[in-house]
Amino acid sequence: MSLPAILFADDFDEPVQEPEPEVIEPAFTAAELAAAREQGWAEGHAAALQETAAAQDVALRESAGQLVDQLAALARDLRQEAEQRAEAIADLLLEMLAALFPSLNAAHGEQEALALVRALMPGLARMPAVTIRSNPTLVGTLAREIERVELADPAAITVIPSESVPPGDVRLIWAEGGASRDAAETWARVSAMLREAGFALPVIDLKELDHAA
Repeated sequence: MSLPAILFADDFDEPVQEPEPEVIEPAFTAAELAAAREQGWAEGHAAALQETAAAQDVALRESAGQLVDQLAALARDLRQEAEQRAEAIADLLLEMLAALFPSLNAAHGEQEALALVRALMPGLARMPAVTIRSNPTLVGTLAREIERVELADPAAITVIPSESVPPGDVRLIWAEGGASRDAAETWARVSAMLREAGFALPVIDLKELDHAA
């Protein structure tokens, strides 16, 4: 018994033809792709530059702040050093003044005492009674100075030598008041004024002033 023939829609004896691949047209042209790459690079480069600039700005601000702090510290140090040097110089000058004052008093005290008497003499010449106390070393000079003045009463002015009055000092007394040239008192006033200003004069033995010659 023979089997009936079976027919297939496809002929397997014929070669199979592969379908043609679908051609997909590019969405962008080569020029557009190149332009996009160029734009991307430019944008990335600009972003990198901006980040670098921002970082440099931060660094500059930090450096400037540090520089300001350093300059402020340097200025403080310079001020402190200048103040210390100024104080040291002031202390040195005050020490020199304290060391020189006795010799200055000895060298110029008598001249200052005579200058005081000369300045007061026009008024003293009309007073009924005046007493001048000075160290014995100055009595002769005072007497000659008084002789040069025309007095209403030559006996009205009395010069009294006194060892208690230091050389270079003089004390004048009259009914309404008096005046004096007192080196120790002058030094005390100078010291007080400088203490009020924040300075301290070295201590001077007043006896050294009294006996300076």
